[in-house]
Amino acid sequence: MRGLAAANRNVQTATDFDESLFSSNIRKASFDMSSAGSPFQSQTSPSSTSLDAYLNLISADADWSVARQLEQAVPFLALGNKNDEILLFCNDIASGPALHWKLALSLFFKFKPQESFEAIQIRYFCLNILVNLLSTSAFASLTESDRRIFQSIIWAYLVDLDTSEPVFIRSKFPLILSLVVRNQYPHEWPSFFDDLLNLLQTSTIPNRIDALTDLFIRISLELDSSVVQVGRQLVSENARTTLIKDTMRETGVVNRYTTVWYSILSNSISSNPELAALCLQCFAVYVAWIDINLVVTDHFLSTLYNLLGDERLQVQAVECIEEILGKGMLFPDKLQLIRVMRIDNVLTQLEQYVNDEDEMDEFVGTVAKLLNKLGLEICRCYDESIDENIKNDAFNLLMIYFPFLLKYLGSPYDDTSSLLSEYTSKFISIVGRAESQIIAVQKQQGVNTTGLGQEMQQKLIQLLDVVVRKMKYDEEEEHKFGADADELDAEFLNMRLV
Repeated sequence: MRGLAAANRNVQTATDFDESLFSSNIRKASFDMSSAGSPFQSQTSPSSTSLDAYLNLISADADWSVARQLEQAVPFLALGNKNDEILLFCNDIASGPALHWKLALSLFFKFKPQESFEAIQIRYFCLNILVNLLSTSAFASLTESDRRIFQSIIWAYLVDLDTSEPVFIRSKFPLILSLVVRNQYPHEWPSFFDDLLNLLQTSTIPNRIDALTDLFIRISLELDSSVVQVGRQLVSENARTTLIKDTMRETGVVNRYTTVWYSILSNSISSNPELAALCLQCFAVYVAWIDINLVVTDHFLSTLYNLLGDERLQVQAVECIEEILGKGMLFPDKLQLIRVMRIDNVLTQLEQYVNDEDEMDEFVGTVAKLLNKLGLEICRCYDESIDENIKNDAFNLLMIYFPFLLKYLGSPYDDTSSLLSEYTSKFISIVGRAESQIIAVQKQQGVNTTGLGQEMQQKLIQLLDVVVRKMKYDEEEEHKFGADADELDAEFLNMRLV
């Protein structure tokens, strides 16, 4: 490539580029271009003979003239240098994964995890080629034999996971594994989830146990993002996603995984709160499509509620409760869930941790979102059900949570109260319709029309008082309107309209 050669001449001045650095790396990696047909000689690959055999097999098919160009082009661009021809060359390689995946895997395993800046950039680039391969139809176009080779190499990397691997390299593998699941589970790799679980449970080296545990949780989360969510967004992926979820439910995968998530959560709360937060996210994202009884258990709810007082994890705990409440369910089951979870007690408990005098306290907004979700779920039961018993049940629950609505709607900070605007609107609508129905019935019966009664009227007066106060301008501040309005005034006007 003329552009690459020219760039090599120019980059020495711009970035202290030294071609001997690459030669040194090649020697350290024992990468012998003169070897018979297969230049690959791994220094960092797992000790498994089968992995070396697979790598030697695929490296024999790789275009090593392209490899030599990549070894200079990728670090050149990573240092911030600009050259359109080199950029186009790298983009062409990355966008042709079906042609270059063998080269990408070979180059990835050629270098040690932290050998040099250049090596790290090349390895990261290679992983992006693999992601492109798995994200498109290119992977399905490979032969069954090649797909199995790919699967075996990726799995071997996990089996002998190197804990010195840079985090941003290791963090690519949850995405790669989730995309493998999307492409190969259950038809080509039916044991994937059990294999992953067994790998975690049979590891005995402390550092590797920690690394594999973290990877296990991140793979679980990435599966939701790259498989389940994609299936919801793309009609073309819906059938495949449904098959994966159905198989995971039917084979008991989700039962086993929720048990392991809870075990990891319990053991990491004190020692590794970041990992514990990821475990809570697993429950939060999976609850939408797994059996509610796998999540709403005595031991999990007890742990979840205890975390409401832990400043390190209380936001994630509240968000997890919010996702549980949002699970699609039959109306009677949803109202029963709200009672079983005793959300009134949860909100009462949270009051001691909420500081609505502190504008920077983001936790107030987190609790307000939970309350809004709760209110909307109850309102939906009332609005959409045709069963009068369910309507009455939902209406009574709205009355139970009314004091909490008043409290957070009346927050001195608009960012908090605006989170409850939809709940407030639906609440007023429901009360108004209930009032009209009662008056109509009372007229038919020939009795004096008292509507919902004095107690309900008092509640509405309290709500109106809060709404009026929220719509007032702060007399101590200067306000502008129209074209002169600043961002805060514009947001305030929008809130008043809502």
